Amino acid sequence: MGKVITAWQDAETRKRLLQSYGLTRYNENTIVDERTIEAEYELIRSRGYSTDAEESTPGGFCYGVGIFSAPSKVEAAISLSMPKSRLPGEEAQRQRIVQFLAQTAGEIAQNLAKPRASSTRMA
Repeated sequence: MGKVITAWQDAETRKRLLQSYGLTRYNENTIVDERTIEAEYELIRSRGYSTDAEESTPGGFCYGVGIFSAPSKVEAAISLSMPKSRLPGEEAQRQRIVQFLAQTAGEIAQNLAKPRASSTRMA
């Protein structure tokens, strides 16, 4: 989720986040090069979701989708994690996962945008 949220920040904010948190290697799949992570952010923005293919946990796979409060403004994210061994083999099935996540993220965004009725206490 961190990659998808960071990808939608402006360049200055992304730079500041990388300087603050750094790129910590968890295993041989972790992205630790700034040019590579910036290319990854561009890919995330173009396709609309992030992946974590064993970058943080060996044997793990994750999809992340942003929850938008405005066009190009991601406030939060949702993700689906699974053992890599359970990842569907067919690309069409993988895209269905992403579509369901994106649909759910859109529904969450719509619900968050709705005005909330003020709550009153019963005396």
